[in-house]
Amino acid sequence: MNMKMLRRPRIILPCINVAGVAVVLALANVQTSHRGGVGPPQVAFSYMIEAPAALFRKFVVSLWDSAVAANCSVVSIETCYSAGGILGNCVFLAAVAMLWYVVGLEIESWDQEKRAVVPARTSSRIAVDLALVLVGVFFGFLEVAIWRDLSWVSWPRALLGALPYALWATAFAGAYGQDLLRCIGNRDRTPGRST
Repeated sequence: MNMKMLRRPRIILPCINVAGVAVVLALANVQTSHRGGVGPPQVAFSYMIEAPAALFRKFVVSLWDSAVAANCSVVSIETCYSAGGILGNCVFLAAVAMLWYVVGLEIESWDQEKRAVVPARTSSRIAVDLALVLVGVFFGFLEVAIWRDLSWVSWPRALLGALPYALWATAFAGAYGQDLLRCIGNRDRTPGRST
């Protein structure tokens, strides 16, 4: 492999994260089959770290369960749920790869002072930035909900459960919020526009 390719975050970040998640899921599959259905905490930890991908996985699996598994016969219900589990793992791995590919693209675009995800046109850029800030706000609400659900058990557990969502909320809202404010500020200073 080319050394220049190895220094690219959009290549390295997805590879490292997908490999790590694949190992955790494979080990969980082995441990679950030996322990009778109880998954290890590493799976929950990988879902927390990869929170956006885990939410997408949950959405796809719930669609699968309501559309396919709900219509399976009694004879094939076990197969339907097994297929849903395999689908969930594949979707999760693909979502992890896409998530970290986009993060890598954003990191690569820092030195060029532009965003890789948002378009260059100001009106489109404002709309995309606003949508991504709202994703950050959504993760902020999830963080508060998880904290409230777990804080009665123990605060370390609540902190561990809520922290990844708080970090993703900060990353989305902070990075794209700053870009949104910069875009709005530049738009107001565009020649020919009345202020």
